[in-house]
Amino acid sequence: GYAKRVTLHNMALADRNGTLEFRVDSEYSGGGSLVFKGTQNAIQVPASRLDDLIPSKVAVNVIKMDVEGAEALVLAGGHRVFSSPSLRAIVMEVTPAAVAKSQPPRDFLAWFEAQGFQLRLFTDRGLTEQMSADQLIALSHQMMNILAERP
Repeated sequence: GYAKRVTLHNMALADRNGTLEFRVDSEYSGGGSLVFKGTQNAIQVPASRLDDLIPSKVAVNVIKMDVEGAEALVLAGGHRVFSSPSLRAIVMEVTPAAVAKSQPPRDFLAWFEAQGFQLRLFTDRGLTEQMSADQLIALSHQMMNILAERP
């Protein structure tokens, strides 16, 4: 039932348009990344800024983001979309060590707070109460699933 509401784009989202090197791991198909450099195979992929991909007249309500360390790149290319009042919630997997390759993880999370989002952590017991960027970083989790929502 989503075919009329969803458009798939075979590309990476980043802070610029063009072609970028994307590292893929033959052992773990979900671990491809624009930011991790290692022994994985590199392929060239088309890339776009989110703000250039989504027309300004389109109201985005929810974003699900799992970009294997490229969160800061996606945010940099999507400030209009991420700061739009129509955006009510963002579900994102965040690995602080990966985000740190581009910016301090606390700054990344604090940006969402500055846009009026409340941050909550998904745990094995469900969602936590609202937490600050400092509280989330103090948990020292290797990976966190975070809900950023506007009240």
